[in-house]
Amino acid sequence: MPKDMTSVRHDRLTRVMALLQTRVKASHNELYTVGEYHSERTFQNDLYYLRGIYGADISYNAHEKLYILNHAGMFHINLKISRSEVEALSAGLKMTAHFLPHLEKAASSIWKKLEHYVPNVIISCGNDIVHSTLTATPAAPVNAEVFNTLIEAKRAHMAVNILYAAPQRMPKQWVISPYDFYAG
Repeated sequence: MPKDMTSVRHDRLTRVMALLQTRVKASHNELYTVGEYHSERTFQNDLYYLRGIYGADISYNAHEKLYILNHAGMFHINLKISRSEVEALSAGLKMTAHFLPHLEKAASSIWKKLEHYVPNVIISCGNDIVHSTLTATPAAPVNAEVFNTLIEAKRAHMAVNILYAAPQRMPKQWVISPYDFYAG
């Protein structure tokens, strides 16, 4: 955590971002109230901090008089977690990398950030769990763009055109509407 980040400020920034992520647009008064600000300068400094350190793309629409969250940027997490929760995170991230190879880089990146705060004995427990539970690899490599397209289609409740080639058969065009994903 940066030296100038107090728990009070962290809580305030979290509340402001939570409101923007929930509503996307919020008035000055709504953000000021949820952040429990006592001065305009502190409010503006926090917006500057969110835009700079967090990388949040927050714009102001003067016509609507609303702040708009265009992109959330990074998140700063301050939490207390138990040993078993750390083991679950370790195992889960490694399983994610194994079963969803297109997320391997992201899973590895977040674990590298977390493991600096965790005793080595807990890390090794998580590694032992994952090595004893992983039994199969995906049948075929997962193309990240295809998977992301399917996830977006699911979120937007939209159909997707696909060309599927079953083994030893001619490719066939299908229109699918993904509503859930299962690991097989």
